[in-house]
Amino acid sequence: MSAGFSGAARRVFVDTSAYFALLDSRDARHTAAQAISTRLIRDSWRLYTTNYVIAEAHALILARLGYTVAAAFLRDVDRSN
Repeated sequence: MSAGFSGAARRVFVDTSAYFALLDSRDARHTAAQAISTRLIRDSWRLYTTNYVIAEAHALILARLGYTVAAAFLRDVDRSN
């Protein structure tokens, strides 16, 4: 029996800090977030979040990175469904 997860259990929760680190190249965790994101997508992990996290991330991105980046974030989230 494998010690890993079954295909159905390969899910990971994405929080506000992950979204922000991916979008802000000046964030201390930006490079790590990119590497983790790439690996999760490559290995077919299912990413999920909540509407609250989307709203919180949008507010943070809008305040710190501006309208253009915040609007693109929402478009990308909408397209991912």
